[in-house]
Amino acid sequence: MLADTHLLGQGGLAERALFPGHFDRLPRPLAERIFASFQMGITSAYTATLVMLRRRMPILLVHLGDVTCGSHEQGMKSVAVQRVAAGCMAELRASAQEVHVCHGNHDTGYHGANPNGGMTRESLNICEEIFGPSWWMTIISGALHLGVSSPLAAYRGKDTFLLHRQLDQRTFVGDILRQYQDLPWVFYGHDPKTPSFFVNEIADHEPRLIRFVYGDVHAPWVDALYHTVDRISGITRAKTKTLLRFWRRSTLCPSVAPLWWRGHAYLEALITSNGATFQQIDVPMTRSASVLPTRSAVRSLGWMLKAYVHG
Repeated sequence: MLADTHLLGQGGLAERALFPGHFDRLPRPLAERIFASFQMGITSAYTATLVMLRRRMPILLVHLGDVTCGSHEQGMKSVAVQRVAAGCMAELRASAQEVHVCHGNHDTGYHGANPNGGMTRESLNICEEIFGPSWWMTIISGALHLGVSSPLAAYRGKDTFLLHRQLDQRTFVGDILRQYQDLPWVFYGHDPKTPSFFVNEIADHEPRLIRFVYGDVHAPWVDALYHTVDRISGITRAKTKTLLRFWRRSTLCPSVAPLWWRGHAYLEALITSNGATFQQIDVPMTRSASVLPTRSAVRSLGWMLKAYVHG
């Protein structure tokens, strides 16, 4: 499994795909120079990870979303970004026997109803054309693997097409879990909050869950902070026992992109009907990524502060 590759198109700063507010505060020549270093570092991290994946040639490869950084918070509206995504999929399909994608918010556009961006029926259709079905299932070694589109599940807009697709996805999850009720299963989604949108569909099948695997938060340190806050806030929100048990059996797939931490990592798993083992695989950091200001938590904070000083 890999997640959050955040590949960039050739549109440069005009795509407004990576920290646009921060780059706007920098002098243009400096912004262009730093953006170019980000593009090189992110691409090299992805390439190095792909090389290692191809040596192992997994039976199943799941990309947990944010394949690209998108464009203008509207997913892959840009043709340049679409080309990058399609190229990535061709490379992934040559690196594993079976490949599936769980959409990320940068792939589809954000799930809210922002009039200047956000998820649309066009962005969802583009994702399905490039990545394949928004929701999917496969059975390998006696275990059911079930993946969904987290942004679609979280959609809060009023587009009737997307609302119908949202309902179709929930129906699919419930139908598949009932159809294969004797199989242990793994649940995949981009966002760690994904199970909260399927409580009615998954509740009766939680005892058979092997693991819920997600991306989005990039770094193990962010994931640890997220779960600490979530446990505290969960006391006041009175989460259902089903969700609490789901999150206790959850695993982060760290980001390939060196954003908020070193990146250059993916998750390897051996999953059968008898259980599963998960291991984070760290890829040696590439030289072009080692100079990025987001390769660690401290450096990320420093870079953000500098951008505000320039502003």
